[in-house]
Amino acid sequence: MKKILFDATVLVDGNDLLEERRGIYFVAQNLLMEMYRQNKGEIILYASGCKMAGLPKVIADLDLSVKLYRPVPMLGKMLYRSMTLCRKKRMQPNCNGILKAFCSLVIFALTAFSSIYFSCLNICRKYAEDTVFFSPRTSAPWFINRQKTVKKYIVLHDLIPVLFKSSSEMLKWGWFAYLLRTLNDNDFYFAISENTKKDYCEYSKKINPSHIKIVHWAVGKEFFPQKNLDARIRLKKKYEIPVDKSYVFAIGGQDPRKNAARIVRSFVAFKQKNKIDDLVLVVSGCRENKDDGAVLYRSYIDGKDLPLLYSNAEWFVFTSQYEGFGLPLLEAMQCGCPVIASNNSSIPDVVGDAGLLIDWDSDNQHVDVFEKYYFDENLRDENRNKGLERAGMFSWEKTMAEIVSVMNGDA
Repeated sequence: MKKILFDATVLVDGNDLLEERRGIYFVAQNLLMEMYRQNKGEIILYASGCKMAGLPKVIADLDLSVKLYRPVPMLGKMLYRSMTLCRKKRMQPNCNGILKAFCSLVIFALTAFSSIYFSCLNICRKYAEDTVFFSPRTSAPWFINRQKTVKKYIVLHDLIPVLFKSSSEMLKWGWFAYLLRTLNDNDFYFAISENTKKDYCEYSKKINPSHIKIVHWAVGKEFFPQKNLDARIRLKKKYEIPVDKSYVFAIGGQDPRKNAARIVRSFVAFKQKNKIDDLVLVVSGCRENKDDGAVLYRSYIDGKDLPLLYSNAEWFVFTSQYEGFGLPLLEAMQCGCPVIASNNSSIPDVVGDAGLLIDWDSDNQHVDVFEKYYFDENLRDENRNKGLERAGMFSWEKTMAEIVSVMNGDA
């Protein structure tokens, strides 16, 4: 096996800011751990610019024995600390426009300077032979691209910012903008679904379709059915869910694409129609914690609590308008939670026949499937079992075996 230069920038970002611990962060973490377990050669961690200074913490947290791309001098640590402070300040809700613009400018300047500074220290020559570059998020930096003997392998997650214009900042600069600018027919890519491959091929004619391998994501082994009564009560108290009521779980309160407004509206209509008083809806990822009758809006759910939250929900609702893969559905199914999902994009490829699939934009269909699950315990139990069986088809071991096979030239 060749040496693998692994871009761990997203893991440094997640350690710096809790808000950055999203799906890609956990995917990158699982990919690195499984690559470390399977790879018989060397793994060398890389991070962009002064974020190199955050790699020792990544290594310590994951208890890895790997090499760093290059030593981090004192100047790098100073730049890293300065940029981290600016990023944290910019993320604060009370940060005004002028201060946010200033922090953004400082981050841009520090990133540009540190990238040039570090690249001048060592232009990848010591790793040019018998080395591949792997990134779970974006393209290789320019100084690695200069090394023609280094093959590059990049993960393509989705084109949501382009398709939905959901983040103008991501389209102008940052890792996603850089990825779009550097798509080419020489690099190799891993698409997380058939739908994602199709979207990227339609978006950019520079990509060679034969250089795109489809690999499906998985979830960690910490996701499994957990039905301990005491733990369930502690969870409900922690997130202020009524102990005497059952709950339905949904996520994505701040993202219109996640369809939370329709889920809430349909849930309220379902309860009123059937005069139900023993069930509440918990929606995570909202701007703030608040209770609105039968709907409990929660801003943040600790990742360690997610398996228990999924396991004890009556069902999980994920009727998104579009998904590159749909990782939360896999998390829920692996915890034995019945799922309701939309029938678009890549979602049916994840769920199969293990859940109830509906049109994302139909209130009536939402109400209908809520009624099906609420009044039919046998259906819930059937889909719990189907979901567990379906989730068993996805594993990080299988995913990494496919990735390593491609990088070795075996596929």
